[in-house]
Amino acid sequence: MNFGFQDAFNIAVAIVSVLFGYLISIVKTAVHDLYHNNREIADKVHALEVFVADQYVKRNEVKELAQALFKELDRIEDKLNSKQDKCK
Repeated sequence: MNFGFQDAFNIAVAIVSVLFGYLISIVKTAVHDLYHNNREIADKVHALEVFVADQYVKRNEVKELAQALFKELDRIEDKLNSKQDKCK
């Protein structure tokens, strides 16, 4: 059996090709895993956005709070005015 330069070159190219194919396989698997992890994270973020949007204060709740606050402030103002009238 005659082992020449061409045979050595063919074996070297085959080994490099196998290693490159293995590297491509590893990268493909990593990209696939990252894609699925990204999809899961995107779904969780979407669920969180829906949850946060649902927890906003409603407009009528703010109006009720403002009315109660202004009512209390008016009561305090009336008390201050009555004390001021007594001091004069």
